[in-house]
Amino acid sequence: MTSFEDVTGLLDYPMFVVTTATADERDGCLVGFATQVSIDPARFLVLLSDKNRTTRIAAKADRLVVHVLTAEQREVAELFGGETGDETDKF
Repeated sequence: MTSFEDVTGLLDYPMFVVTTATADERDGCLVGFATQVSIDPARFLVLLSDKNRTTRIAAKADRLVVHVLTAEQREVAELFGGETGDETDKF
């Protein structure tokens, strides 16, 4: 039987990191889900977990920045996806 991880490991889709900051805090995370939702007007949907520190900071911030990662930026994806800003300054 093929596992879910085996199947998703075959997919080749872009990875995104979201970063945000307030006057006192900054953080970023690997995006769990993102998709284009409209062409005109141009809209892109990024979903963040409500358990994530980045979400708490984003709620107070003026803006979010969505970064598209290349395949060569695996270490960046691992940093922003595997570490918590509560314990690690990812920047």
